[in-house]
Amino acid sequence: MQSAYHNFRLFYNQSIHPELLNLEQRRRRLMRLLLLSGLMLAAVVVLQVYLSIFAVTLALLIPVGLWITYLVFKIQVFFKEFKPRIVALLLDFIDNDVNFTFDGYEAKGFIPPEKFLESRIFTTCDDYFGEDLIRGQVRETPFEACELRVREFSEVRSRLDLVFSGIFLMADYQRWDMHGMVLGL
Repeated sequence: MQSAYHNFRLFYNQSIHPELLNLEQRRRRLMRLLLLSGLMLAAVVVLQVYLSIFAVTLALLIPVGLWITYLVFKIQVFFKEFKPRIVALLLDFIDNDVNFTFDGYEAKGFIPPEKFLESRIFTTCDDYFGEDLIRGQVRETPFEACELRVREFSEVRSRLDLVFSGIFLMADYQRWDMHGMVLGL
């Protein structure tokens, strides 16, 4: 029987590493485009200073503005695609297990504050930020997990104190004979 580490290394080399190389190539192309655009923008500014013609400046302002908008859009698309693609591959590896089913991944999703407070670990959450919501099921146990950063107002100082930062997991054991709840820290 092969070890889980060996299986993951094999999966990494066959699936994740080629995707990372592809994303690195896209990142390098984007960086070259940004560098070239910066040089072109500097040349346009030097030309405007040299010519000092207001009408030409206004005429070049529109294409330069459109080009900057295009660059910002390309950067946003790259950042929005990067993490979901890699996390989806990692979850695909985990999903190969017989006892695990993967229901979904949301890069900007998180467990709602109401569910977080239902756990009764903390009583308040004045500042609540989360990302990377993963839903799935292990055997008959559905679960939700996400990365959370929770802060609450300090009773002593006039600032927010960090009370939780990490992966928060909620699971419903669905046991008819179990009364109460299980809290794992």
